[in-house]
Amino acid sequence: VDKVTKTQNHDGSFEISKLITDNIGVTTTENIHSLVRIKDERVKKLDTKTWNTFITLAYCNKVLGKHEAKWKVQNEKAREWLHNQIKDDKLEKEILESCEKVVVEKVSETTKEQPSLFGWVGQIFDDKDTKVQVKPDTKGKGKEVLPEEKKPEAGFISNIAESIKSTAIELGKHSVKSTTTKDDVKTVVSKQKDDGSIEVSETICKQLDAPSEEKIVNTVQKYVTTEKLKDAKPSWITTSVNISYLKNLADKHEGEWKEKYDKARQYLAKEINNPQVEEELMKASDKFVVDQSTRKVIKDKKKAAVLAIRSKTSEETVNTALSTQNDDGSFEIHETITKELDNTSNDLIKKAQSYVKSDKIKPEKRESIFKTAITLGYLNTAMDNPTKELAEKYNKAREYLSSQIGDAKLEEEIIKSSSKVIIDKGSEKVQKQSRIAALEEVKQSTTPEATQAVVSKQKDDGSFEVNEEIADKLSTSSDSLVTSVTTYTKNDKLKTINPLIWSTAISMQYLKNTASQYEGDWADKYKKARNYLRTQINDESLEKELLETSDKYVLDSVTRKLVKQKEEKALKIRILEFDEDTKKATYSYLIEKFNVDDVRSICSSQGNDGLITLHKIIIERLKINNTDNSITSIKSFVSNQRLRACKDTVFETALTIYILRHVLVEYKNEWSTVCERADKWLKEQLGGDKKLEAELLSACEQYLIEETITHLNSKVVVTQDVETIHKVTLEVSDETRQTVFKYLQSRAIIDDAHVLTKSQHGDGSFALHHSIIEHLQIPSTDESIKGLVRYVGQKGLKECDKSIWQTAFVITYLRIVLVEFEKEWSVACDKAKKCVSKQLGNSKLEEELYKACDQYLIEKAVELYNSPSLEVSVVRLEVDDETRNAVFDGLKSHAKVEDARNICKSQTKNHSFILHKIISDQLKITSSEDAVESLKSYVGSLRLRRLDKSIWISAFVVTYFKVVLVEHKSEWSAACDRTKPWISQQVHNAELENELYSACEQYLIKQGCEFLNSQTTITTEVTKRMSHSVAIGSDGGVLTQKDAYLNSELIVVGAAARAKCKVKLESAQNKTLEDVSKATDLAVKYAEDEVNRLFAVNVTHHNKDDVLLRARRATKFLMDEYYKPGEDCC
Repeated sequence: VDKVTKTQNHDGSFEISKLITDNIGVTTTENIHSLVRIKDERVKKLDTKTWNTFITLAYCNKVLGKHEAKWKVQNEKAREWLHNQIKDDKLEKEILESCEKVVVEKVSETTKEQPSLFGWVGQIFDDKDTKVQVKPDTKGKGKEVLPEEKKPEAGFISNIAESIKSTAIELGKHSVKSTTTKDDVKTVVSKQKDDGSIEVSETICKQLDAPSEEKIVNTVQKYVTTEKLKDAKPSWITTSVNISYLKNLADKHEGEWKEKYDKARQYLAKEINNPQVEEELMKASDKFVVDQSTRKVIKDKKKAAVLAIRSKTSEETVNTALSTQNDDGSFEIHETITKELDNTSNDLIKKAQSYVKSDKIKPEKRESIFKTAITLGYLNTAMDNPTKELAEKYNKAREYLSSQIGDAKLEEEIIKSSSKVIIDKGSEKVQKQSRIAALEEVKQSTTPEATQAVVSKQKDDGSFEVNEEIADKLSTSSDSLVTSVTTYTKNDKLKTINPLIWSTAISMQYLKNTASQYEGDWADKYKKARNYLRTQINDESLEKELLETSDKYVLDSVTRKLVKQKEEKALKIRILEFDEDTKKATYSYLIEKFNVDDVRSICSSQGNDGLITLHKIIIERLKINNTDNSITSIKSFVSNQRLRACKDTVFETALTIYILRHVLVEYKNEWSTVCERADKWLKEQLGGDKKLEAELLSACEQYLIEETITHLNSKVVVTQDVETIHKVTLEVSDETRQTVFKYLQSRAIIDDAHVLTKSQHGDGSFALHHSIIEHLQIPSTDESIKGLVRYVGQKGLKECDKSIWQTAFVITYLRIVLVEFEKEWSVACDKAKKCVSKQLGNSKLEEELYKACDQYLIEKAVELYNSPSLEVSVVRLEVDDETRNAVFDGLKSHAKVEDARNICKSQTKNHSFILHKIISDQLKITSSEDAVESLKSYVGSLRLRRLDKSIWISAFVVTYFKVVLVEHKSEWSAACDRTKPWISQQVHNAELENELYSACEQYLIKQGCEFLNSQTTITTEVTKRMSHSVAIGSDGGVLTQKDAYLNSELIVVGAAARAKCKVKLESAQNKTLEDVSKATDLAVKYAEDEVNRLFAVNVTHHNKDDVLLRARRATKFLMDEYYKPGEDCC
C-alpha cells in the first residue's frame, strides 16, 4: 500500500507505481488505457497523468481492497482532483469502472502464469494458435504457409504434473480394486433391464471418472475398428462396460453379480450375433475400464502427494531453503530439505542424475547444477502461492542453470527429473508414516478372538487354509486372495506354486503384522507353518522371497484402505455440534481430574519463549494414547490450510491455554501470568491474525468436548446426542478465484441467460438446467447435491429439500458466470432469492447455503480450467497490406448497386441477415453452415464459437457491405445501422465484437483470393483501370497503353529471370540456399533491385508499384516451378 500511495502528488493526482505495472504485467499506462473502450471523444484527450490516477485508484479498489483504511484519505483526494479534471460525474464513474475491469483482467492474466492452490491438477490449458500466411503467386493462387508449432515456455510449476505421474502410477498400482464395495455392485446391477442390458449408473461414472454415458460410449468407440461397433447401439457399449467393471474391479464380490453378469452376456450375444465382434467390444471395454480406473487413482495420488508435502512446509521452511542461494544464483541443498525427505543430499543428487542420460554437463559443474535443480524442485512442489522474493530467487537460479547447461531441452529434463525426485521421496516418507500409523490402528483393532479364528484354520501338516477374516481385512475375497498376491512377484516359480503354500505364507505374515501383541497365542503355530513351507519349497532363497512378497502384500492391503480414509479425512473439516448443558457437563467432569498441584506443574513447564508443550498430567487426565493423533484430531476441526500447516507446538500451547482458561477457572491466580505469555507467543506464531486464533481455540474446544464425552458416555453421565458433521472448506486466493471464474465466463452467451430464466418455476424456484450440467461437466443433479452439501456443516442444510440447493446454485451461476448479462436475469434472480429465503427462514443458513454454492462452483471451475475438454485450434490469416488491398479491389471491381439493394432485402425482422445468393455465388460458399464453421476457426473465444449462426452471418454481411460494396454505402447504411446494435447486444463485449469482425474480414480475404484466382480477366481489368495515366518511354516519348504495358512486361520478365539465375549460381557456394523458401526470398530481393535499377536509368516511366508487384509474382513463379539448387543458371 505504501509503495502505491507514496506516488501521490500534492494536487491529489498519482504517478503510476512500478508495483502496479509489475503486478498487472505492463510497462506503461498506455498499454492499459488503450484497452479502455469508451466512445466519448473526451476520453481520447485525457493526458497520462489522468490515466495514471484512474489506474492507481482502480488498482487500490480491486487489489488492495482489504487495506482500504490505509489508502482511503489518498483516494478521496485523488477523486476530488479527477472531479475537477473530468467535470462529468457519469463519465468519471464510467472510466473508473472500465479501468477496474481492465486491472482485474490484467492481474488475472499474470496470475494465470502463477501456480494456484490447484497446481497439482495439471497443466493450464493454452489454445493452439496456428498462423497461416496466405500469399498469392503469379497465378493469383493463395499459398498457405504453416510455421512450426511453438512449445510452451516453462512455468514456475509447469513440471509438477509430469514429475508426479510415474510416482502416482506406482502408488496406484494395486489400489484400483480396493475401492469397490458391495453397495457399489448393488447400484451397478440395479440398472439392469429385463432384456439383460445395463444402463450406466452414477457409480460407474464416478469410479471411472467419466462425466456422462455419452462420454463413455464415444470413448469406447474410439477403441474399436469394426464398422458394426462404430455404429453400435449405446446399450451394447453401456452393457459391455458394466460387465467389464464387474469382472475387473469387483471380482471379490462375484456372488453379488454373477447371475446379472451372465444375463448381460446373453443380451450381447443375442444382439450382436457375431462372437468375434462381441469379443472386440469386450476387449475395448476392458481397456476403457482399466485405463479410466487407473487414471482416477493416479489423479487422486497426484493430489495426495503434493498436498502431503505442502502440508508439512511452513513459510519458515521455505525461507530457510532460500537462504542457501549463492551470489551466482546457484543453491546448496539445505538440511531442512534433506530432513523433510528423509534422505541425504548425495542420495537426492544421485537419484536425480540417474534420470538424466547426457554427457553434455561438465563434471565440475554437475553437483552444483543438480543441487540447484533439486532445491527448485522442492520449492516448486512445496509452494502453492509463491512470494515475490521466491519468484525472484527462482528466476535467478534458472538463469544460473541456463548459463551452466547451455541447452534448453536438457535444462528442462534436469528440472523435471529433480521435481520427480522430490515427489518420489516425499511420497515415500508420507507413505511410510501413514502405513506405520495405519498398522498401529489395525493392531489395536485386532482381538484375541480374531487371532484365534485365524490359527484355528491350521491343518495338521502346518499349512493354513484361506480365512474369511483375513480375506476381509485384506479387502479381497477368499477366491481371489492367491490371484491378488501373485501380482506382487515377477518370479515364475512363485506364480505357479501350490495355492495352499501362498495361503499359509499370507496367514503367517498376517499374524506377525497385525497380532504381534498376542504372539504367545500363535508363536508355536507360526513355527509349524514355517516347517511346512521349508519342506514344500526346499529352496531357502525362494522361501525367503515368498515370505517377503506375502509380507508386502499383507502390509499394503491392511493399510491401504485406512490410509485412503485418512487421506480423504485430511481434506475434510469436522464440526461438532453440542448444547451448553453438554459443555458444562464435560467441564465439570474434567475439573474433578485436576488439583492445584497439577496446575502448578503445568505452568512450571512453560518455556522461556512462552510456549507450553502438552504436559504429561494433561495427557494422563485426558487419557491421550498418542500426542500426534491428538494434534491430527484438533486439525480436523480447522478449515484454514495455513493454520493446519502450523507446527505441533502451536496446537499443544493452544490446547493448554484453553484448558487453563475455560476448565481450570478456579485456579486463575496460578495461571494468569503464564497464559498471558503463552498468548503473546501464540499471536506471534499466527502473525497477529485474530480469525486464525479464534478458529484454533474453537478447534481445541471441540476436541476437548469430543474426547471427554467418550468417558462421560461410558459412565452414562451425558445422554444428549452430540453429532460430528463433516464439512469441506475450499481455500483459494482471490487471484485464483478471478482466473477460474473468468474462464467460465469466457464461453457464456446471452442465450444462456434467456434459457435459464425461461426454465424458472412459478414459485420462483429453479431446477438444475442441463446447460449448467453440461457446462460444468456434472454427472447428474444428484451428484451436484452431494457435492454441494459437503461444503456445509449445518444439519438443517444437509437435509433440506433438493429444490432449495438447485435454486441457490442456479442463482450463484447467474450471478457469477452470467454476470455480464445481469439485465436479462435480475428479475428472475430476485424472485428465486425470495423463494429460498421463504423456505429456509433463517438468514444464517441462507448465508452458508450461498457460500457452499460459491465453493462448489469454484471446485468445478478449477477442474474445467485444468482439464479442458475442448481443444481449440485458431487460424490466423496473415497478409500484407498490398495483398489485402489487391483482393479487396478485385472484389470491389465486380460490385453493383443492385447487389447492395438485393442483399438489404434479405434482412429479417429482428435485423439479422441471411447469407444471400449474391455473396455465396461470388465467394463460392457452399452453405451457411460451412461459412459459419470456417468463420469460427478464426477465433479462439469459446463465447464467440457458441454464438448462433445468424449472428455470424449477419456480421459477415456487414463486413461484405463495408468492404465490397463501400461505394454504394447509401444503399445499405440504414440496414447496417439496424444490424450492428443487434450484434452488439448478442455479443455483449466490445473486445469480442472486434474479434468477430476481424474473423469475418479474414474469411472474406480467403474467399476473395479464391474468387480472384478463378477470374481470367483480372490482369486486363487492372490494366484498364490504369488507362488514364500517361507512360513515357526511355527516349522521353509518350507510349501507347499497349506499348507501355509490353515495355513493363519485358522489365518484369527480365528482372525475374536475372534474379533466379543469380540465386542458382550462388547456391553452389551457399548451402542455406538449398532451402527453396530462403532462396525465393533472396530472388525476390534481387528482382526488386533490378526493377529499381531500370527505373533509375529511365528505361520506363510506367507505374513502378505495379511493375514491382508483377516482378515479385513472376520471380516466385520461376522459383517454385524451375529452381533446383546448385545447377547452372541456364
